[in-house]
Amino acid sequence: MKGFERFRPALLLAAPLALAAVALAAGPYTVQWNGKTVFGDAIMQGGKTYVSAEALKNAGIGVSVRGNVVSLAPVGGANEVGAVEGCLNQQLFNGVWRFKVLSVVQSGPLWRLKVEMKFGSATGGYSTSGTGVLGYNLQLESGKVIPVNSSVVDLRDKGFLPGEGFTPTLDFDAGGVGGKPVKLVVPVDPAGVANTGLSYSVKDPSFRVDLTCKK
Repeated sequence: MKGFERFRPALLLAAPLALAAVALAAGPYTVQWNGKTVFGDAIMQGGKTYVSAEALKNAGIGVSVRGNVVSLAPVGGANEVGAVEGCLNQQLFNGVWRFKVLSVVQSGPLWRLKVEMKFGSATGGYSTSGTGVLGYNLQLESGKVIPVNSSVVDLRDKGFLPGEGFTPTLDFDAGGVGGKPVKLVVPVDPAGVANTGLSYSVKDPSFRVDLTCKK
């Protein structure tokens, strides 16, 4: 089934977590969020209902895996995470990272976002993945949420020197559906800087960029 082979087994999450309402129909089940059907499936197995990571992401839930830990964070819709907010071409700062979306361009089924990430600490050598940055999620007009594809590898793993910046282009495969991008959310776990000597200056250091406005 679409969505399950890619994420199984680590990202199949039990419905008792009350993350989504599942319509009782012959499996695969239809997943609904606040009464609205979202892309992605759910299955019944061993008397429990499991919701695919694809459905959770499209409902506005950020999903990431580190080792044997699955992390969830709301990234859009009625349950948006509190975050450092701004518009296209506006630099945002959370005490460790300075982040800016420079442009949004469609290329076939892809939405390509040119971004700028700068390290804002005097102590260098750290990567975004090593400081709690969980991913990059693009929300479309339809409400569909798309995680970044493998284009993020260079940004994710790069070790930054103090004050160093990096300007990659991140690709999101929308499959040509879902409308235009309206928001980019970068969930950041504040506990990700534990034992690094770094500290975020805000309670929730996630970034949320409104792509419908520009500075």
